[in-house]
Amino acid sequence: MKETDFIEKNKHKWEELEGLLKGKKKDPDLLSRLFIQVTDDLSFSRTYYKNRSIRVYLNDIARKIFNSLHKKSFSGVKEKFVSFCKVDLPIILYQSRKDLLVSFLVFTAAVLVGVFSTIYSPDFTASILGEGYVAMTKANIASGDPMAVYKGRGATDMFSSIAFNNLRVAALTFASGGLLLIGTLYVLVYNGIMVGTFQYFFVQEGLFKESALTIWMHGTLEISAIIIAGAAGITLGKGIVFPGTLPRIYSIQKSAKRGVKIMLGISPIIVLAALIEGFITRLTEAPDILRLFFILLCLAYVIFYFVIYPIRVARSNPEKLKKDEKLIKLPQSKVNISTDIPKKPPVILSETIQGLKVYFKPILFFTLLLSVFQAFSSTYIVTYGFGSDWSMFYYDDINGFLSTLLDFASYPMLIIPNFLVLVLIISFWFYLFKRLCDPKSEETTFKLSESISVFKKNLFSIVIGALVVCSAFFLPISFAIVVFFLSIAAFVYHLLNSQNKNIKNSLSYSIRLVFYQFSSYAIVTFFVGVVLILAYSFCNGLLGQFLIQPIRASIWVSEAYEAFLDIGILFFIYSVLVNFSLFFLLIAYGINYYSLQEIESANGLRKKVNSIGYH
Repeated sequence: MKETDFIEKNKHKWEELEGLLKGKKKDPDLLSRLFIQVTDDLSFSRTYYKNRSIRVYLNDIARKIFNSLHKKSFSGVKEKFVSFCKVDLPIILYQSRKDLLVSFLVFTAAVLVGVFSTIYSPDFTASILGEGYVAMTKANIASGDPMAVYKGRGATDMFSSIAFNNLRVAALTFASGGLLLIGTLYVLVYNGIMVGTFQYFFVQEGLFKESALTIWMHGTLEISAIIIAGAAGITLGKGIVFPGTLPRIYSIQKSAKRGVKIMLGISPIIVLAALIEGFITRLTEAPDILRLFFILLCLAYVIFYFVIYPIRVARSNPEKLKKDEKLIKLPQSKVNISTDIPKKPPVILSETIQGLKVYFKPILFFTLLLSVFQAFSSTYIVTYGFGSDWSMFYYDDINGFLSTLLDFASYPMLIIPNFLVLVLIISFWFYLFKRLCDPKSEETTFKLSESISVFKKNLFSIVIGALVVCSAFFLPISFAIVVFFLSIAAFVYHLLNSQNKNIKNSLSYSIRLVFYQFSSYAIVTFFVGVVLILAYSFCNGLLGQFLIQPIRASIWVSEAYEAFLDIGILFFIYSVLVNFSLFFLLIAYGINYYSLQEIESANGLRKKVNSIGYH
């Protein structure tokens, strides 16, 4: 085709494009469609008219369209960000205003506890802040520079480390709300006591004005962010504990979305506070009036944006308050786990949660029942059976407590209750999981007779497997953890595969399958391990201080049995968490087994291909 014919044929299209590009309002869809046509014309011209001006002309048009599309895309992101800051976040803050008030009151009360504890207990400051920090600060006071701690490192290094630490604390404050609200309240109380103790320590040293003008330059934003993160955590926890009229999973999704958006909103403030602490707080020689003005400016910003402005936005946008957030679609009441599709770890974890939801009530009831037996029997064995000194157990030292209760080498009788509980949990899981994976089963209620039948049929495999798992705790703890997870996985794979193979072939196959796709097994194990670590941390940091004493106060026992009750209550709570997590682990490994089996054998894919037939 001649160049003149090519131009004559397409010039109307190019003119339309130029007119569209010059206009103020641009249709992105039309631009995208015309951009494709122009790039086709440009490709043609590069082939046949590469040294002609038409190629340069078309190249210029294509560049202008690309820039316009890119600018439009960037503009859309910018508009969403502005809308989030001006409307979306304030609306969420308004909806969570009661949670913010609770977080503020809890933190303030904790600050007062820190102050009064410092007043009445001379050793309290060192126990909270650490003896090293107290000694260093007193040395700085003696040298005439009490705020030297803010000048000890380079500004950039100080900023980066503080920003990371504060983001971590805020994230912990929020995420701890998932531990039935108690986690967030604990973090708020702990940080509040620390702030009260820290501030009053300088009051005792006669440095209230200097310390306040220095600390609160960055502390105004930093502490405000922690309190707001506490509100986000309370919002999350309320969705779990108090779902109201919503299904619990809907309530959790809704509260989690709100909490995450609040955390996104305060993240820049946390970074800004670290920036101030790293680069500005160290300027202690600045005039007091300037530092006071800066603190009041930060305080005014926090009060306006996080308290006053949300009320204004909510009043001017009432439709936003009535609009329900879009929720993730729930699965049906009966979830059938497909056994012939390879699945990635996120899918496995999602289906695990769905499976737990379907059988949540029977699993929880069974967990509580077994935990009562496990707690009573194990406590009896350690205390009465072996004559241990009760003084070695104390409710706030769970590390030493658990190391004793899982020390099968020193207390071999402990293997009996733990073994029985493990056998029953695995039997119960095997029965429920088979129904969960049966596409013909629509039954979601628990039937004891069916469970007993499954137990009898697989008794030998279950008993041998449970013994192998329990034997892991005769090993050093670091090695025992690895053996525990590996043996549980091999045990699960063996049970699910034992219907079609003899024991020897089934065991060898299950062990090979664990290592066949080790990355998938490791990711699933890692996730469940994180759940267990959180449960363990929950016990270690909170249960002894907040739950044991109220429970003890409501149960009267003679003085001779007080220590026994302490141990029994703590071990019951620990058993509930671990046994429920074990169900989580078993379901996840069961789903992972079928996924790995399909990856290796492709039986499901082969069936689908055969079902298509030939024509």
